[in-house]
Amino acid sequence: MAVVDCNGVGYASVISATTYDKLINAGAFLPSGEMAGIRVKLYTTVKITDETGFEVYGFYSRKESVMFSLLQTVSGIGPKAALAILSVLSPDAVCTAVRQDDIRLISKAQGVGQKAAQKICIDLKNNIDSFILEFGLDEAE
Repeated sequence: MAVVDCNGVGYASVISATTYDKLINAGAFLPSGEMAGIRVKLYTTVKITDETGFEVYGFYSRKESVMFSLLQTVSGIGPKAALAILSVLSPDAVCTAVRQDDIRLISKAQGVGQKAAQKICIDLKNNIDSFILEFGLDEAE
């Protein structure tokens, strides 16, 4: 969780483990876990919900934010599953897994089973190339 300050109003933002690690490396958090108050840019997505009204999701990179939205185009994959996937896999690793039908790798995410991973591979197969065309693919990652 990170707080996004928007003109003096703080919004609690759910973040992936990847984004958390990048914020730690950028010095956004103190060793105690408190926020250091430095400026960083997060790409945010707001989801309207019945329970809480809205939830804010924050990502360190636009690439991760777009992958978060892309994953949710798969039927049955909501924000929690998409966030779980991006907490264990980079967007590039998701692309590679989809291209190679690596169900085992995608299902490493908490709460994502083999059937959901298989559906992700099938449903995103046609969209992943345009994602790679826009953002590139770092094979070393």
